[in-house]
Amino acid sequence: GVLAYGLYQSRNSYLQQSGYNVMDGTVLLVTIAEFVAAAYGTKGLTLRPFRLLRILRAVTRVSMFGGVKAIITTLSRGSGQLLTVFAMLMFFMAAFAIAGMAIFGLSFRRRCVVLERRVPACTSDASSGWSANCDFAFDARGEVGGWETKFNAPGEIVVIPGYPWENYCKQYFLGDSKMPRWERTHQRTPDMDAKYPYDPQQGIYHSCQMSDFLAGGNEAVWQTCMEIGNPSNGFSHFDHIGGAILSIFQGAAPDGYYDIIYRSLMSEPDTPSAMIWILYFLLSCICTFLLLGLFVAVVTGTFKQVRESEGQSMFVAKIEDDDDVSEVSESEWIKAGKPSRELEEEPHGAKRHASGLLKNPSGLLKHPSGSLAAASSQEIGRTESSMDLPAKPKVVQKTFSKGALFQAEQQRAKMAQDQAARKRLANQTAEEEEDGEKVIQQIATDMLKSLWFQRWNSIVIAVHCFAMSTDQYDATGSTKVWSQTGYYVCNILFVVELLVRGAASENFHSFWSIAFNRFELITTILGVIGLITQEKLLLLLPSIRLYRLMHYFPTLEALLFSAVASTAAILNLCLFIAIVALCFSIAGRYIFGNSMDEWNRSNYGTFKSSVLTTFQLLTGDSWSAVLYSAMAAMEGTLAQLFAACFVISWFTFSNLIINNLFVAVIIENFQVSETIENIGKPGYVAQARENIKNGYAALYHSFNMMRNKQVLLDHGTGKYTPKTKLDYTFLRSTKDNKGKAASRHDHGAVRKAQIDLVNRISVKRDAVYQDEEEEERETVMGCFGNENGVRQAFVWLGKRWWFDFMVFAAIIVSCIFLMLAPPNEDLVFESALSRVPTSSIDWMNRMFTVLFTVEFFAKVFTQGLLLTHNAYLKSGWNVMDSFVLIFAWVDETGILSESGMAKVVRLARALRPLRLMKRNAGMRVVIDALLSTMIPVSYVFLFAVFTFVVFALIGQGLFGGKMARCQDAEPGEYGVMPGTEYPGGKFECIGTHAVSRGFLVPMAWITPTFNFDTTYNSMITLFRINTIKYVGIIYDAMDITGPDTNPSLNATFGNAFFFILYLFIGGLFVMNLFVGFIIDGFNANKGSSDADIFYGRFGRQIATYKPKYDRFKPPKNNYSALLRVLIVSNRFELFSGACVVINLCFMLSDHANPQPWFEDMMFIQNTVFFGELCVEVLLNALAFGPGGFLNDIWRAFDLFVCVGSSVSYVTNSAIMGQFAKTFRILRVIRLMKMIKPIRVIMETLIICLPQLINIIILLVLVYSMFAVVFVSSYGTVKYGYRIGPTLNFENFGNAILGCYQMITGDEWMDAMADCAVSPPFCTEQFSKAFLGEDYGGPDYSFGDCGSELARPWFLLFKLVCESVMLNLFIGMILDNFSFITDEVAHIEDEEWSMGASKGQVIELASQFMQFDSGTSFISLSSLHGIMLDLSLPLGYRNVNGEVVYTPHDRVVERFIRAELNVILRAERIENAKQESSRLYWLHKHLTLKRTFNAGVSFQDLVTTLLYWRLPDMVPYSIKATRRDRVEEVSLMMQAIAIGDFYRMLVARRKSRETKQAMHQRIQFRAWAITDAHYTRRLQEVNKAKQDERESAKKRHQRWKDLQVHPSQQKYVDFHPLDDLPSLMTHHHEVMAAHRAPKPQTGIDTFLQSSRESKVVLRFIDGRNARKGLVITSLQEEAWTGWKSLMLENDSLYAPVRRKRRKEHASEPWLKMDVRMRTRESNRFGTRLNKWKEIGVILDIQSVV
Repeated sequence: GVLAYGLYQSRNSYLQQSGYNVMDGTVLLVTIAEFVAAAYGTKGLTLRPFRLLRILRAVTRVSMFGGVKAIITTLSRGSGQLLTVFAMLMFFMAAFAIAGMAIFGLSFRRRCVVLERRVPACTSDASSGWSANCDFAFDARGEVGGWETKFNAPGEIVVIPGYPWENYCKQYFLGDSKMPRWERTHQRTPDMDAKYPYDPQQGIYHSCQMSDFLAGGNEAVWQTCMEIGNPSNGFSHFDHIGGAILSIFQGAAPDGYYDIIYRSLMSEPDTPSAMIWILYFLLSCICTFLLLGLFVAVVTGTFKQVRESEGQSMFVAKIEDDDDVSEVSESEWIKAGKPSRELEEEPHGAKRHASGLLKNPSGLLKHPSGSLAAASSQEIGRTESSMDLPAKPKVVQKTFSKGALFQAEQQRAKMAQDQAARKRLANQTAEEEEDGEKVIQQIATDMLKSLWFQRWNSIVIAVHCFAMSTDQYDATGSTKVWSQTGYYVCNILFVVELLVRGAASENFHSFWSIAFNRFELITTILGVIGLITQEKLLLLLPSIRLYRLMHYFPTLEALLFSAVASTAAILNLCLFIAIVALCFSIAGRYIFGNSMDEWNRSNYGTFKSSVLTTFQLLTGDSWSAVLYSAMAAMEGTLAQLFAACFVISWFTFSNLIINNLFVAVIIENFQVSETIENIGKPGYVAQARENIKNGYAALYHSFNMMRNKQVLLDHGTGKYTPKTKLDYTFLRSTKDNKGKAASRHDHGAVRKAQIDLVNRISVKRDAVYQDEEEEERETVMGCFGNENGVRQAFVWLGKRWWFDFMVFAAIIVSCIFLMLAPPNEDLVFESALSRVPTSSIDWMNRMFTVLFTVEFFAKVFTQGLLLTHNAYLKSGWNVMDSFVLIFAWVDETGILSESGMAKVVRLARALRPLRLMKRNAGMRVVIDALLSTMIPVSYVFLFAVFTFVVFALIGQGLFGGKMARCQDAEPGEYGVMPGTEYPGGKFECIGTHAVSRGFLVPMAWITPTFNFDTTYNSMITLFRINTIKYVGIIYDAMDITGPDTNPSLNATFGNAFFFILYLFIGGLFVMNLFVGFIIDGFNANKGSSDADIFYGRFGRQIATYKPKYDRFKPPKNNYSALLRVLIVSNRFELFSGACVVINLCFMLSDHANPQPWFEDMMFIQNTVFFGELCVEVLLNALAFGPGGFLNDIWRAFDLFVCVGSSVSYVTNSAIMGQFAKTFRILRVIRLMKMIKPIRVIMETLIICLPQLINIIILLVLVYSMFAVVFVSSYGTVKYGYRIGPTLNFENFGNAILGCYQMITGDEWMDAMADCAVSPPFCTEQFSKAFLGEDYGGPDYSFGDCGSELARPWFLLFKLVCESVMLNLFIGMILDNFSFITDEVAHIEDEEWSMGASKGQVIELASQFMQFDSGTSFISLSSLHGIMLDLSLPLGYRNVNGEVVYTPHDRVVERFIRAELNVILRAERIENAKQESSRLYWLHKHLTLKRTFNAGVSFQDLVTTLLYWRLPDMVPYSIKATRRDRVEEVSLMMQAIAIGDFYRMLVARRKSRETKQAMHQRIQFRAWAITDAHYTRRLQEVNKAKQDERESAKKRHQRWKDLQVHPSQQKYVDFHPLDDLPSLMTHHHEVMAAHRAPKPQTGIDTFLQSSRESKVVLRFIDGRNARKGLVITSLQEEAWTGWKSLMLENDSLYAPVRRKRRKEHASEPWLKMDVRMRTRESNRFGTRLNKWKEIGVILDIQSVV
């Protein structure tokens, strides 16, 4: 290939042609390296078996294996994202590993061991600290020294009661514990002697026997702490990065996670346990729930895209009015196994037939089994509402699952057969009718159609399964006879049924064409062969007929058909898994050979063991044990590293990719929406539910009619008769007539456009008016109406915020009491609640119950109890509250205190935490998504139960009574007992056996807790297998030899295939249905229509890309600007990233017990990089200011890391210092945002944070409920195999931690078995009544026994908390991840036909920011302007930049403006209500200020534009909620129109006034230009101002500082004159009279004359010339501060308004304002005199 195509250069080169060529090249290079290493005597790495993957190339070329090609394409396309997520996973694991190394280095290798001490020889276990019960000085023969007291050997590990059977410890030194051993101080000090036990042999202090030390001092301590070695073959530890990564990975993919947690807790007792729990809880949340959930999102999303792109996941067919879907089913998609999920239906123009997909004139459909089902039960399509759709019909898509179409195909085949039979019968002649064969065929056909035949077959199936369940290994003779009789009779009846089906078919081909007939034929043949040969497997295989009973439940039947239809896809996936697993199995044989046989039974010693071990890693059970065994079997560090990489690579690939492919296939073939639709279809359960609903509705309406007196009692007949509702009808018709009359007077197009628009954006209210009016007249509790005082009081109380706060506080406090309560009332232990008197607790609980009762009545009197429109009990939350309240009163009254139900009643209080859920808006979203899938998930559970029963019956027959064995002793200590080896059995396992040390060991025939002896035990065992805890069971089954005989190693290896088959069906397929349905639940919660999806995505886009501004402005100096340029440069980011990477490498190289030079190097580099971090934070502070850390989350993150890292330099605690140094590695997150694929993942995680918090709170509340029940029921159970110091339910804290442990991989099944312990293995009650008079302790009401109810309770806990609740994480992540990936793949178009794209929303935000002035709000007056700038469809500008503005757009804009006004009014009202709140001022100061009084936010504006500009993108549900808002908007629009009209009138008047003023101004300007005197005066004034400015500038003064303000203001009144007065002297005459003896200026003459007489003036400018003559009096004016100024041609008299210098005192001057009496007319014609200011006298000018 290289010679033909080249290696890599061109696009068609060998390596670029196919991934198989790359794989071949890699294998070739590794093979060459292996041969080279073998030549030098070194065992090389073997990857040659992976050449088997070349088989996939040939497989993908076969059409029937098209699914394998889709899987390979999925892995190829998603490889980039998968590697990105895996890289993020490795980073977070490295971060937790570094934190673990800082805290737990050298910790896991220490254990508590015994010191040398004297012990009695007859004591069974001295190391456990039990009291010596004997001290024999003589042996049995009377000889001295036989059994006398001896010294035990020191150094043996102390065995503690309860798992993990050993105690980890801590050593204390006077020096730093991280110092080399040779530098540690071993001197004793009094302070240390008082704190810790001391070991004189090692010279150390330790933490063993701390309780005994505190009670009796160092003399009571007989243990010490020694370094024994790390657990898990020495590979699980935090001594260096290798072991730390393995330990963290063991916690991320939980397996033995609890061991690591408790090793950490016990080995570091000084570290706060809360810190350790938080560390590991964060590990679970981030790595297990979030990042591993991202793998599900990537795999499922990519698989969906691949199937859609290849055209294999969609099957679209247009169905016309008269088309039959049977024509569609002729396609090859079913035969090829390809999925087909979408059909198109026409919502208008034609009504659907009642038969749904398949039309049948009779209205019935035949089930494959011959049953008749109502046509409506098979209906898949539904008619859309035609209210707001255009008249022209359009084609919309409807999605169907493969199961529905597969079911339709099978029904089509059966119907075709029936139609052919009817056709033949119609064409038969009289002679043919007498033919016996045709008669038999007709009889058989009628028999199959009969209902009694169907029910008879169902009874036979049930009897057959019951016979199988009674066929137990220890069944008595009569039971055995019954089961055998059942086998024979039922198989005979099945043969008869098969013959009937054959007789009803025309020929064998028509018989074989129906899949059900094929299934029944094969099953019957196998059953008959089993009956003849008495082969158990063949006898029990017909139990799969149990699935036939599902046809009584249409939803389960639909799930079954979906499962059958997905068989092809599942088989393709299984083929891919088999090929890849075969490669790893053979590679494991090459690599490990027989080296693992001595370490673990899961090994690669034989090919069969290799395949089984590979399957074990595929499912993930005990994978860590295989990993550590593989590493221990190899010699050398590199070989161990390769072994770890080999095991982890297959485990990671299988669990993160292959298992998620199962989820992808399930999502591809199953749909929650279809399941929900099927639930509502007619069936037995649905029919019962409908009957109850109809009965309630009839009762409700009858009650309302009687209560509202709409029916009256006729005393003559004694019957109720309807009352005539003339008044009500008249009122309604009057309203309608008024509306019609008003509409007749408006015939404009605008009015028509308004009506059409309102009809498009809202829904009709025809059916709602009556309900609302009835609701207003409703009475509650039968007699309390709206006017009733009691009801009004309760309504008033329910609306008070303080009452709601009291209820909320009472719920919290009562939950706290519930959590702190002991398991039993007479059990006292030290807690916060124990300090409170019992009477006070009872009184507070009683008070809480009363408060909850008042709340109940407040809501009942407000809403009604049951028979009102919004009745209280119509809500599921309220039903739950009522249930808890009833049991609380039962507990308070003590009605059942003497019965065994008292404890059950108290357990009902555990539901109180659920009341907190509905009070959180964010949590309600998660709960809604969960509740939307609860009913479908319940059907999935029923489907799983059917699977359990089928496999339980088969397992019972195969393994019943064969898993028991003789109890064996420890071979290393006591030797092998006789009778415990094969072929010994139950007969040999009797009596006792004396071992070499003189102990008598009892021999007992023991059955494992999890077995297949009964059907119930089989189902429990299978559920345990479903939870991937099956390795021990599968090995027990493989060792089976026969009933009542001891097992032998791998005696029946083939039994493993039963469990492998079940794990594929029940574990990987059925249990992943929960994951798929919850994921689909999140999708279904978005809505089913395109409008729902587009609207939901648009809302999230608005919230994500809304305009954002920095709240704190950066400094404006030049230095800060330069620093900002430096910080945002690429070089600076690269330098910062390089520093982080180098520092991370150093931190990863840290290890326990380092050399001094390594310690110095680590200290230097930590100091250098910490300094670099501090400098970077300082530069950010100088560049952006302190507020910059609040503006940018990344800068705040750097500050947080800097402060956290500084703790290591200021604290004296070595542990806190090392832990604080890990803060620096968090900066790598900033590097991740530079890469686009990683940034997408990070955006997903950031978006998930709010929902993540809500889900965690929900989990805590649900776990709290189970924890309360665990404490109350199993708080005093005795320690067993798992219940012990590391897992118990003694108090609420231990119980909640125990729930967390069991969810994250702890051995829940062993805890369940311990909690189910019963007498005689426990004490039923600690009292003399049960134990006799020898009992010397106090009498208690409890014992240490459990309950058999522990089994269903633990199963419920695992099902709810793991299979359902934990999958919320996956659903939430997939929901957010699909939002981001859909944005990336979105194709923009101008009309938004597929919704808005990310770029279009960002463009909206940028255009909004041009109008908001940096406040995130725009003025309402800017609406028209911003819509002119916005692009279509929300705005008016098209792609060419042209504005398209039509009359319809003008109408829409009016409605938009009206709704924005409604929104602003609602905000003002809400703010007015909240002003009394003490937190309102905080909210007011923290939110952005609105520059505009009518400020509209981006979200309100864009959402409103969407409502009115694109109503088709608004879902029907949103339109329904906006019904009242649209009415209010319509009224507001009319009010705005009226206001606009009046504004228009005012604007016209103002326009006229403005034009008049402008005309006068123009006249004055024209006069000023032509008048020479005014021109000279203006030039002189301007020249004086310029001189003053230059003078002030020379003196470095501001010109404004030289201005003098007037000290006094006075008005000069001008009175208009119609004509000149008769007695008047002109100014020129006065001037002539005063020429001698000294000539005067005109100014002097004017001032002198004005002091003696009044002055008549005339306006000479063009603006005021029309005012004519005026007269005024200036006789009393002193003209203070006015001075005369002589010019060349003029003289001026003006005030001195400027100082010569700034320091000079200002001289006061008088300001002369002029006002004039004017004459105006009012509306009555009267002329009014008003004073009007017309200006100020600036100066008086005289012309020379």
